Amino acid sequence: MDTITGSLSLHDRTSSRARDPALAARVRRGDQNAFAELYRRYHCRVLAFAQKRLADAAEAEDVAQDVFLALFRSIDRYEGRSSLLTWIFGIAHHEVCNRFRRRSVTTTAFGDEAHEIAAPAPSADEVIDASRALRRCAETLERTVSPAQRKIFALRYGAARSVESIARETGRSAAAVRIGLLRSRRALDAQVAEVEELLAS
Repeated sequence: MDTITGSLSLHDRTSSRARDPALAARVRRGDQNAFAELYRRYHCRVLAFAQKRLADAAEAEDVAQDVFLALFRSIDRYEGRSSLLTWIFGIAHHEVCNRFRRRSVTTTAFGDEAHEIAAPAPSADEVIDASRALRRCAETLERTVSPAQRKIFALRYGAARSVESIARETGRSAAAVRIGLLRSRRALDAQVAEVEELLAS
């Protein structure tokens, strides 16, 4: 790697691509160290990709988390025909597009003026369903993750704090906070079907 520009040389890119299938195979077998390596290797690039397109650092962090959660779920489909990074960027592109579709307020031009169209208010049944799902999330986190991870999760999704501010408050690195969030989301994903919808809103 060129330490001045931060770019990978042709040798580094070729070497990384040659290691991708082996790394993916280790992740498929449940090797947490392999997933952590994959996360360390590609997280910054996914985050930069999302930030450039969304122009919102907090939303880009959420997209990066969603990308690695989707990657974890779909690693069995990686066939090695492209580099792992190319495949991950495909997932990232999909997640960014989903964010644009989910935005609750859209702007539509009528003549020379732009008008905001707000999303409809949720029904009472939707509110009750969301409350039940949130209760299941809390119960699942209580059983499956450490108190420190629950605190990180609550700060991120309950208090809408940035990863950097959580890292400062908890005395952890930003990377450790992101990994803790990813583990909590994986635990929730395995137990609570509505988790993606809840965390996206």
